[in-house]
Amino acid sequence: MQAERMGSEEAIQQLPESLQMLLQWERRHLHKIQSFQKLEYDPGFDVRYFPQNCGAFPLPCFWIPRRAVVMFGDEDAAPDEFPLSRGCGATKKMLFPIHPTSLGHYSQLLSEVGAEDARLSGLLIWAVPTSSTRTLLAWPDGKPELALFFKTSLHSPIFGDRRLGTRIVARSVGTSAVLCHARATLPPTFSCFPETTGMIPRALRDSGAIVRHLPGDLQRGAVFAAPLFALLGGSGEREPLLLTMLRLASMEPLRFLNDILIAPYAKMWLHLAMKNGMLPEGHGQDFLIGLTPELRPLGKFFYRDFEGMQVDWDLRRARRLPAPANLPNAFQWHLTYETWGDPYGQLLSYKYYFSLAGFSDLVLHEIEESLMEWRAEGLIAVACLQKGLLVRMFSEALRSSLHDMFDLHLGVGSTFEASRVKFLVALLALRRRLLSSVRAAAQE
Repeated sequence: MQAERMGSEEAIQQLPESLQMLLQWERRHLHKIQSFQKLEYDPGFDVRYFPQNCGAFPLPCFWIPRRAVVMFGDEDAAPDEFPLSRGCGATKKMLFPIHPTSLGHYSQLLSEVGAEDARLSGLLIWAVPTSSTRTLLAWPDGKPELALFFKTSLHSPIFGDRRLGTRIVARSVGTSAVLCHARATLPPTFSCFPETTGMIPRALRDSGAIVRHLPGDLQRGAVFAAPLFALLGGSGEREPLLLTMLRLASMEPLRFLNDILIAPYAKMWLHLAMKNGMLPEGHGQDFLIGLTPELRPLGKFFYRDFEGMQVDWDLRRARRLPAPANLPNAFQWHLTYETWGDPYGQLLSYKYYFSLAGFSDLVLHEIEESLMEWRAEGLIAVACLQKGLLVRMFSEALRSSLHDMFDLHLGVGSTFEASRVKFLVALLALRRRLLSSVRAAAQE
């Protein structure tokens, strides 16, 4: 949905090139935008805040008394970090970000707690919406090196209920802490955007916010990172990133996709799942591909949004992987960490299936569809492209990696392509074997 552009593009120029490019991909390379921006569901929503319509705007932020906020994770930033708090003891206050379209929702709370507009104390914070309208890249004016993300609460029929309640905030911060605490055990091709801090007003327990940090090499501009949907999104002057990368690489498209995306992702996913017990949500918004400033693949992936990360806790405990001593909201362990709240969310088989199917159905299927369109338009030359080919390639990459990493030989009928159910059965059997081996070794 296009509208009159709002905000400042000039302020965005404060950011390093890596973050400017990230915002370009987040705002100008959206894929199938009509599927998640359905204004007819909420005609009153201010579409100027859709990412494609919006530059940098002053983000409403308020200093709220610490006693009025439930905090999870780190609440005191270092002197060289984004200022999240000020004062100490009884006078301590926390900086609370609010999406502009939600200001009315918070008005009574702000009045009751005596909140102070941060701009009145000289703190101007620029913000730019990402593909997830409620998640904003933000930085203090003139201090782009402090840039981070605020994931705010938003509730509109367009997006559904995107408010951040206690369970979601605690889960996100806690799961991020688990993964980052065991960083040394992660695959070398995987990095993440840590979610270190969560805050929830005591009087509005369903309307919190999460602080998400940038990986250091991306913040410094050493690498670029593009969300996977940007491979396909864009038109006119904004060429889909995959077409640009194919032209630069001068490689056959299917081989290129296998080498830079499909095979590396399969190996990374198996390492995360079977060695770390971490099951990421594999769609094109949550995963980003690492690139050089010249847009050449680095063989590295970045993950963001820990609300969607599932955990195989038994596997992690059996492997004695390090974890923080106290996780947020741990007294409600089942509701916070074991399930998403739906009837199947606690099932291990569901967690594994959902993670795998996200990449297969929401990334590879979309890429394949775009390849066919580009071939029909004469933009690429692919001789043997056919429906289901990319999933077949992913299936082969999983089979090959299972053999190399775990000495598991899958039969023809048990591959991911042939039967997802049989593949899942084989995968969970491997998990049981690994657990038995680890437990036996611990008893010796």
